[in-house]
Amino acid sequence: MNCLGNYLVTLSFYTTLGFTSIVRVLGDKKDFDPVFSSLDKSSTLFKDVQSIIDNLKNNVLVGQRIKFEKIPKYYKKRHGVDNAFHVYLPEGMRLVYSITIHQGKKTAFLMELTDHKNYEQRFNY
Repeated sequence: MNCLGNYLVTLSFYTTLGFTSIVRVLGDKKDFDPVFSSLDKSSTLFKDVQSIIDNLKNNVLVGQRIKFEKIPKYYKKRHGVDNAFHVYLPEGMRLVYSITIHQGKKTAFLMELTDHKNYEQRFNY
């Protein structure tokens, strides 16, 4: 399963204690899904984003953590997040996501897939 059209990806993984947990990957319907769904599925960008999703499903953090004070107010207000990560992608694109607990389950929430110009505006660079 992928998050195209579903906004939800569910999978199981084994923790160090041997228990199975559910990890979900959710994509924002406004700032992530429209951009991701418009990508050519044979493009490097699509494959790179899909690879990131696969890594997140397997509980592997990707990218660089953004310091709390540098997380744009937009993400804090819109999504109520207290952590964020960004990933630099080909063609000047950026993926911003957060690790949260949603409905009692660990969730990687893909907040935005955007170009470099919009990313710089969002982060006031």
